[in-house]
Amino acid sequence: MDLSKILGDIRRTFVVRKKVDFDDLNFHFELEPLTAADEAKIMEACKDLEGGNYIMALKRHSLAFAIKKINDFEIGTVDGIDFIDENGKAKSQSKYLYMLDQINQWPMSLVDRLFEALNSLHEETEDKIQKNSKFEKFIPKQVEERKKSVLKMVEVPPEEAPAETAVDKLNKRVAEEIAAADAQLASQA
Repeated sequence: MDLSKILGDIRRTFVVRKKVDFDDLNFHFELEPLTAADEAKIMEACKDLEGGNYIMALKRHSLAFAIKKINDFEIGTVDGIDFIDENGKAKSQSKYLYMLDQINQWPMSLVDRLFEALNSLHEETEDKIQKNSKFEKFIPKQVEERKKSVLKMVEVPPEEAPAETAVDKLNKRVAEEIAAADAQLASQA
């Protein structure tokens, strides 16, 4: 079997278009899921933005890559778009930049609706992949906790006890003085 055929089959299986129709307005869109390369370009374009500006730019850039057809005009297979600008001059622009310029002029509610459809398409694709993929999941073995060592207190006979050091004598004297002070305070109360 030919590798290009296998790769083509993968694309045909997982890259399906989603239609978004505005029948009463006679507008019809077809969207495709974003590729990893598209997503990398979008993240690069939006990296310096924050908050609402980031979200709006993310939507517009995503749609500029995802929209493949508007009404009967197929833009999924073209690299550039020739058009006449507002001054009547013939121009050519990359499909991505042309679409981005156009989407920037659309009402935000239209952008939101198309982006919602794109998210739905991504969820459908993810669901299809999850349902149809099988692999052995790696589950790490649980490591047994080290057993805590148990210390046993053993009484040492006085004749085997080590000799009392100067520090031991000082600690004993301080403990006796504290006990005496505590007893004196208790008797005054």
